[in-house]
Formats: sequence, structure tokens, C-alpha cells
Amino acid sequence: MVWKRGVEGSVVQDAKDLLETISKLQSDVIILERTLGDKFVRFKSILFYLRTLLKEQTDEILRLEESLDANAELYRSRLDVQLQSQRNGERALTRQVERLESDNRLLNSRLRDEWSVALEVREMRTRIVEVREEVRDKRCQERKEPAERRQMEIELRDEIRKEVEMDFRHEVLDVQKQLKVQRKSEMKINEQIIAKMETETEGLRAEIGHLREEIGSLQGQLADMGKAKQSVVEQREKLEEMLKKSKKQSEKAARDLKRRLEESDRIRNATLAQHTEVLNALKGEVFDLKKELKKEKTELEETRLRLHFEKQLRRKTLEKHRVQNEKLEDLQRLLNLTMSESDDLLMDTLLGEDRAAIFAKVSFLLSKIPIVE
Repeated sequence: MVWKRGVEGSVVQDAKDLLETISKLQSDVIILERTLGDKFVRFKSILFYLRTLLKEQTDEILRLEESLDANAELYRSRLDVQLQSQRNGERALTRQVERLESDNRLLNSRLRDEWSVALEVREMRTRIVEVREEVRDKRCQERKEPAERRQMEIELRDEIRKEVEMDFRHEVLDVQKQLKVQRKSEMKINEQIIAKMETETEGLRAEIGHLREEIGSLQGQLADMGKAKQSVVEQREKLEEMLKKSKKQSEKAARDLKRRLEESDRIRNATLAQHTEVLNALKGEVFDLKKELKKEKTELEETRLRLHFEKQLRRKTLEKHRVQNEKLEDLQRLLNLTMSESDDLLMDTLLGEDRAAIFAKVSFLLSKIPIVE
């Protein structure tokens, strides 16, 4: 009975240890799955952050490129407008120069006319000198002629000369007046044209200087924009390189994580398989132990029933022994009473007389003694 209780206690203890081992293995599996889930969530958050950062950088680069293209187009259009304005100014200046050249040619033609007039005046003076010489020669010849005729010719020649000189002087004065007026008007016109041209030239020079300054500013802005674009390109290349490195690291991390997950899945599957095998084995053992326990309980119950039966049987036996002992004591008292008489004669008489009663009494006492099996 004690051995059966020990077996029952060891079976219960083994079942408790088995349940504790199973719960520990389940908690280890849950912790492992939770750790893998946390790592996977962390990896997904890092990957999402990198993708978001890449998208923001790409959008910023596209925005900068669009702004750069728009600014370049704006500056190009402004530069084209200013260059067109400068070309228009140059054309206007060229037209003014051509007009001045035409005016200069006109002045040169007038100067040539004046020069031709001066030549004609010189020729007229030469002609006058020749006429004077002729007059002198004629005077010399006339000296040889009669005085009256010579006097008349002289007077006539003097009158002709005076008339010619007066006409010549009037013509010369008219020509000089015309030339003087023409020169004054031409000088005023030239001065006005020159002043206007100088003013327009100064304005054009100022405008050209302003355009050059704007061109320099635009070139500086274009250079700054080129530097900014180069900086953006370099930053983009750095970002692309960082993205490539991050992508490689992410791919490597993903491969490592995948490998770890596969390894973890393999280990988990192997562990689960082992745990399943152990659990199945333990379940089999538990089933066997439960079966044995049930069998032991059945045997224990049977033993208890037998023990109870034995106890009842023992009580009955003890009761029978007690009754037997009492009856034997009664028989012993009877026999002692019978054997205690010292008078044999009396005993013989009593036995002779009450033999049947005594044996009947002994038989009655013997019949009351229980038989112990």
C-alpha cells in the first residue's frame, strides 16, 4: 500500500514537471516570436523612414530643378529682351550714324561747292588780273593813238571796269553772305546734331553700361545658379550614394533578417517539432501514466475493498474468537467445576446420573463456539 502511494506521488510529480516544462517552452516560443516581431517592425519602420527620406529628397531635387529651369528661362528671356533692346538701340545708333554720315556727305558736297565757288572766284580774280593786264597793254597801245580816242577808251574802260568790279563785288558779297548764312545754319545744325548724338550716345552708353551691369549680374546669378545646381547635383549624388549604401545595407539587413527569420523559423519549427515530439511523448507518457494511475487507482480501490473486507472479516474473526474464548471459558469453568470435586464417588454418581445432561451441556457449549476459518 505504501509502495502504491509512492508510485502515485511520483507520477503526479512527473506530470507537474512535464506541465512546467511545456509552459516554459511555450513562454520561450512566445518570447522568441515577440523578439522577431519587434525586430521585423523595427526593420519595417527604418525602411519606411528611408523610403520617406528618399521621396522627400527626390521631391526637393525635382523642385530645385524646376525652380532652376524656371529661373534660367526667366533670366534667359530677360537677357533676350535686353539683348533685343540693345540691338534695337544699336540699330537706331547705326541709323543715326548713317544719317550723320549722309549729313556729312551733304556738308562735304557743300564744302566742295564752296571750294568750287572759291576756285571760280580765284579764276575770276585771275581773269580780272588778265583783264587788267590787257587793259594795261591796251593803255600802252593807246598811248600811241590820239589822245581823245585814248581818253574815250579809257573812260569807257574805266566805266566797264567799274561796272565789272561792282558786279563782281556784289556777286562776291552775295556769295559770301550766302556762304556765311549757310555755314552758320550748317554749323548750328551740326552742333544740334552733334549735341543730340552726344546725348543719345551718352544715353546709349549708359544703357549699354546698365545692360552690361545687368548682364554681369545675370551672369553672376547664372554662375550662382550653376553653383547651386552643382551643389544640388553633388548633394543628389551624395544622397544617391547614401541611398545606394542604405539600400545595400537595407538589402543586407533584409537578407540577414530573412536569413535570421528563416533560421528562426527553422529553429522554431525544429524546436516546435522537438517540443511537439516531446509533448507527444510526454502526452503518451502522461496517457500511460494516467492509464497506470487509473489502473493503480482501480487496484487501490480493489485493495481498499479487500482491506475493508479483510477488516470486516478480521472483526468477525475476532468476534468469533472472543465468543469462542468465552465459550471455552464456560466449558473450562464447567470442567473445572466438575473436576474440582474430590469425592470420586460423588462424581461418579453425578456423572452416572447426569451424564446425558453434562454431555448435552458440553455439546451445547461446543455448538456455541464459532468456527474460525
